[in-house]
Amino acid sequence: MSGAGRGDGAPVTGVILAGGSNRRMGGRFKALLPWNGRPLIEHQLEQMRRLCSDIVIVTNRPDDLAMYACGTVRLAADLHPGEGPLAGMQAAWAAARGDLAWIVACDMPFVSAAAAEAMAELQAGSGCEAVVPQLDGRVQPLHGVYSRSCAERIDRLLAGGERRVMRLLDGVSWRAADEAFFAGKGIDLRFVLNINSVEQYEALCYDK
Repeated sequence: MSGAGRGDGAPVTGVILAGGSNRRMGGRFKALLPWNGRPLIEHQLEQMRRLCSDIVIVTNRPDDLAMYACGTVRLAADLHPGEGPLAGMQAAWAAARGDLAWIVACDMPFVSAAAAEAMAELQAGSGCEAVVPQLDGRVQPLHGVYSRSCAERIDRLLAGGERRVMRLLDGVSWRAADEAFFAGKGIDLRFVLNINSVEQYEALCYDK
């Protein structure tokens, strides 16, 4: 693992979107769910530090996550609280220091630095604005890499009242990274799994 950048040496900012309402979790804050004896976000930060020297946590609960702010990890507030992950991406770009961001949701227990680095190398080699996993036919925009040029598109979408992350991909050049791409690099495909409900969380805890 490169430690603080992608294949061409450019820095990557890691972004964790932790601003959701957590309604389907009964109000439990997903970022702090216990996972293998530690809060879930600690596992995510551990992976991000393998690739990123700049990490931004976008959250509307800064008091709950203040303990994780340090030299390489900063907290950023949603500019439009309650408007979903697209608004979280906007806040991330306002704070990010790198020109490429690896963006994940806080409810993904298997986030993978290896997957992010592979996508960053693909982005650097292809010149596209984003690389996003497409596994089992489903596009997974919340474990993707995005260039800073996407920020302008995000601003326009939000200004027009659009909140769907998938609409971002309609207006930028992007590449899909499929099963064969990750399998060829020995990467576990579970990195796109996310926790949507108490039942799913309990099932994942039991199976891991």
